[in-house]
Amino acid sequence: MKSEKLESNTLFDCALELDQENFEDRKSEAFSGGFEIGNNVNDYIYSLIQKKAVDDVSSYDEMLRNTIIPNSINLDSKGYMGHMTGPIPKFIKQLMNTITEMNQNVVKVETSNILTLIERQVIGTLHHAYFDKSHSFYKEKMQNPNVCLGVGTSGGTLANITAMSFALNKMFSKSNSFEGIAQEGLHNALKHYKAEGVVIVGSERMHYSIDKAAKLIGLGKNSVVRVRTLPDGSIDIDELERVLSSLRLMGIKVLSLVGIAGSTETGSVDPLVRLSDVARRNNAHFHVDAAWGGPMFFSRKHKHVFSGIELADSITVCGHKQFYLPVGISFCLFRQPDFALHSENNTAYQCKKESYDLGRYTLEGTRPAYSMLLHALFSIWGRDGIEAVVNSNIEKAREFASLIEQEKGIELFEKPKTNIVTYRIRIQRAPHWNEEKRREVENLLNTKVQKEIFRDGDGFVSLTELKGRNSECYSVYRAVFCNPNICKKSMNLIIDKQKELFEKYLNSYLEKCFQEPALEV
Repeated sequence: MKSEKLESNTLFDCALELDQENFEDRKSEAFSGGFEIGNNVNDYIYSLIQKKAVDDVSSYDEMLRNTIIPNSINLDSKGYMGHMTGPIPKFIKQLMNTITEMNQNVVKVETSNILTLIERQVIGTLHHAYFDKSHSFYKEKMQNPNVCLGVGTSGGTLANITAMSFALNKMFSKSNSFEGIAQEGLHNALKHYKAEGVVIVGSERMHYSIDKAAKLIGLGKNSVVRVRTLPDGSIDIDELERVLSSLRLMGIKVLSLVGIAGSTETGSVDPLVRLSDVARRNNAHFHVDAAWGGPMFFSRKHKHVFSGIELADSITVCGHKQFYLPVGISFCLFRQPDFALHSENNTAYQCKKESYDLGRYTLEGTRPAYSMLLHALFSIWGRDGIEAVVNSNIEKAREFASLIEQEKGIELFEKPKTNIVTYRIRIQRAPHWNEEKRREVENLLNTKVQKEIFRDGDGFVSLTELKGRNSECYSVYRAVFCNPNICKKSMNLIIDKQKELFEKYLNSYLEKCFQEPALEV
């Protein structure tokens, strides 16, 4: 920036020429520019801080245009069908600029004012969508500063951590001379309540953020009990009952039973009504992780898949997945308005008792006013708009699953419950291999195929590792349908590319290891 003497106020006037046109019409482009992290690490080692301000910002603008944007992940690409973050609607991009300009901090009213009421209104709207209380309930509770229907967070992980933390504070709340776990800690809580330990229970598909929660609230990762799943990916209720019976005999309390409304790995859904009953009988907090599947509840056609979510004590919902908001906005909703009162925090300068300050109940302090984004989505798309997008995503997932089932040599691993499709390519003929050897080679080849397609940037599905009926491990493709630009042509292109590369790698493997002629895949 040219200036004889740098003035503080002029520094704030620096502006890039970058605008929205740089992101338009990227639907037909590759999803990635072929940038490989491992080959470029050394270019990003040294400090960025410069002693002097640059003469102008054009060099940085050029770097953004030529290096950063082309080598970021293009979420608009028709070939992008591998993860859970999708393109952002234009009006959300525009509103994001406004939110940045306002730079509000919703930790307290003094730094957010009306945005505090907006966030409470958004939380109330979500609460009504899932728990469906009466009009009078929301009239009384939604803007009542002395109750809490939920909190905004920066992601689903923090929402799950919030649920576990608040449930622990409620389980070991004040009792007689005991001042509560929030005051006295876990050791005294276990002693007072005569418990040998505390665990969190869920299925093998439970999100790893529950492990983080257990570590952060002092229970430890070993206190997370994972129950085996059925072939459709849902929790085995009979096995769950056996696990809970064993825990009771050992004098171990169950803090929470976690149900899944669309696992982030495969989209599987637990039997939430039955889980709610099990949780109630075991005096456990019932938390539903709907970070992925939550928006699908807005579809009248598909909401039955999540029957029982309204019975949860708390629910995690993400805005940056199927509500198509920028990364960094999620919510933890509470069925009972007084649930969070055991976890309130106050100071003299903010978050005072009986104030409207949202920071009284959030684990985070400073937070942006991103609830405004969901407020806009509800106002502009409405429930019908959200439903239309959700229905389209599920229809595309089912269409893709149908294509997979029609392909010789490709196996649909699980029938999709939501809009995630898992599958793998199989070896059709192999020289006297047993099943274990065949699986080992298939895992190797499917992994190599996924890595090469990601590196080339022509299309993308992710890869995960799932267990079979006998706990054997399979490398499995994971196609996620939350990109509205995906079409049948792009589906067929990714399948054809995967088959082509799999055959190439299989032939190479056979020639190297067995010196046998190439085999068809």
